[in-house]
Amino acid sequence: MSDPVHRRLDELDRDQLVALVHRLLDREPSLADLVQIPLPSERRPIQPEPVAAQVTEILLTMGDDWRASMRAERELTPLVGLGTHFLDAGAVADAHVVWRTIALTVLRHYLSIRDEESEVAGIVNECVTGLGKCLDQTTDCAARRAILDDVFSVFRWDCLEHGSFGMDEPAATILVERTTAVEREAMAAITLAALPSGSHSHARWHRQHGGRLVLRLVGDSLGPVERERVLAAAELDAERLDLLVAAGRVAEAIALVRAAPGSDVADLADRLIRHGHREPARDAVRDHAGMLSTSNHHLRSWMQDHDLPLPPKLDSLLEALSSFNVRTDIGHYKALREAACASGQWPRVLDHLEAIDATRSKYQPVRARIAADRGDVGGALAELDGLKDSTWRAATEDVARSLEVYDADAALALYQKLLDDLRAHGTAHARKRADEVAERIAAARAWPSRR
Repeated sequence: MSDPVHRRLDELDRDQLVALVHRLLDREPSLADLVQIPLPSERRPIQPEPVAAQVTEILLTMGDDWRASMRAERELTPLVGLGTHFLDAGAVADAHVVWRTIALTVLRHYLSIRDEESEVAGIVNECVTGLGKCLDQTTDCAARRAILDDVFSVFRWDCLEHGSFGMDEPAATILVERTTAVEREAMAAITLAALPSGSHSHARWHRQHGGRLVLRLVGDSLGPVERERVLAAAELDAERLDLLVAAGRVAEAIALVRAAPGSDVADLADRLIRHGHREPARDAVRDHAGMLSTSNHHLRSWMQDHDLPLPPKLDSLLEALSSFNVRTDIGHYKALREAACASGQWPRVLDHLEAIDATRSKYQPVRARIAADRGDVGGALAELDGLKDSTWRAATEDVARSLEVYDADAALALYQKLLDDLRAHGTAHARKRADEVAERIAAARAWPSRR
């Protein structure tokens, strides 16, 4: 604020200042919430509602052009400064309310705003820094725990639920560096409990980052059993592999490599080799299903670098797999099966085919065939239910052929239903197909599962 403005305000008496405030409110009604926020010299505690209302108003009206976040930062900065004024006046609890309210309100709206250069995220980080200052000036255990819970809320939002938008590390630093041993143990337990579930790679990333915070908090005090529990929960496989090998549990370390996601297996194999277990590492990579991922060029390069032969006709198999993923129908499934058999990889491909959308009826023939190829008789029969006419007949014959080696009686029952349907249909083509199915039934005794 310029000196002329300061001088002008100093010249005004109380009534004139009140009149000026009313004039400002008439021009900008949204500033009314500021009137509800007590000044540092006042004796009443601050309430979060007017602060939250101001933050919400700023964020919802900031716009969505590339300068929007700069405007929002400019308007939010004075609110952040309120916390500093309260802290300087010794009102730590009020400063806490201001900073937690701003931070949590921003997070509530963050995904719906355009924070082009992370200016609004920076506002949250300033609030977290302020909460750290509140922590430094607070000795009451309950008050400290409340502050730490708010700091952790920022970390959890950014690192365990969404992120990362750059708001996790300032919060993590406070949790690690501004806390007592007892507080760190409590925050470590809260972090472990908050690790997200799910098999998606994003959930795994969140778990790993949460686990690293746990290790920063209490890693030095953990025994081998507790450390392994944390590493397993957070899927920090590299660190866990080192621990297993150091404990002489090499077989478990090898199993860890074999079960790792395709994106990690090569790095884990390198780690196993550095521990002196070259052949098990090579075997784990060679047998890993990640090699069949159409995008995992890194793993195939690893095999070539370590003189491991790639499966024959691998390019054709990967092309067929990519085509099936794009066009998930029975024709592309049969082409994939043929390519996988030619490459000697069919059992592996079948075991690791991704689940196909169970809500889409058009995928029923494919799901039925996959279930039959896996020997899941009940699943295959369930997928046939609801199919009609030519779609049912084609899928039924496909499933019956697959079931011949798993459950001959189930296959025979399906062939008989198909035969009855074809005979009832009555067309010349249907009669010809009925004769073929009858021949298949007659050959039943030759099926391997009925010998």
